[in-house]
Amino acid sequence: GWLGHLGPFALVGTGEKTAMNLDIKISGVGGHASLPPAAGMSAASRLAGFVQRLEMGRFPASLSTPMVDFLRALAEDIRLRPLAWALRHADSRLLRPVLSQILGTSFGPKINALVRTTMAFVELRAGEGAQNVLPREGIAGVNVRTLPGDTRERVVAHLKQIAGPDATIEDVSAVVYPQLTVSSADDLPFRTVKETIQHTLSHRASNGRNEVEDGSRVRPLSVYPFLLTGMTDSRWYHEIAPGRIVRFSPFALWFDELSMIH
Repeated sequence: GWLGHLGPFALVGTGEKTAMNLDIKISGVGGHASLPPAAGMSAASRLAGFVQRLEMGRFPASLSTPMVDFLRALAEDIRLRPLAWALRHADSRLLRPVLSQILGTSFGPKINALVRTTMAFVELRAGEGAQNVLPREGIAGVNVRTLPGDTRERVVAHLKQIAGPDATIEDVSAVVYPQLTVSSADDLPFRTVKETIQHTLSHRASNGRNEVEDGSRVRPLSVYPFLLTGMTDSRWYHEIAPGRIVRFSPFALWFDELSMIH
């Protein structure tokens, strides 16, 4: 098509997001349910307001190094010259913020998660089970997935700004994971895996060869560097091989099937 060859391709993770779990505690007026407080003063009401503010106050979109490398590699398969030129220069001071905004707002949650530190509510708690008692505290459990380069301190500061001075934030992560380094798409680990994929895998082979039909010519399977939004066991190799870790699983998936993972 006019975009170029966008058929089967392989993604090799040169970076991954880091997870942390936080409890945000917000106090409110307690007492007996027969005498409810003024609107917006109960713990449940204040907690609901915080949830809404947090969903509106997202982290800004940003292109991490793996995503810049992905767009630059993708440009080689784009036939529309203006678009290919823009992707090829994704790291420029002018285009980087523009492309991050477009990707973060125009293509749905799967793409948004690639260009933004995300926060998801995984638990809401208020009350001890008695139906006639107003809880004095509400707790929101938040799972945060940080882009490479984002820090725990920045995440907590962002949440405190949204929650207000009355809220307390507690890190309840079972394991405190370090910030992982990013592997370069120009270095030997990625290039070796890329060459191996192109040599051994074929999603749409031509006459049994490990290549992809592209109109009248035959070309190698496209392999792009990428950012993983989930976490992998590769993080345990971080200390012994910083900047030299790549991730690849040889499973064929349609884009819509990504939501089935986990």
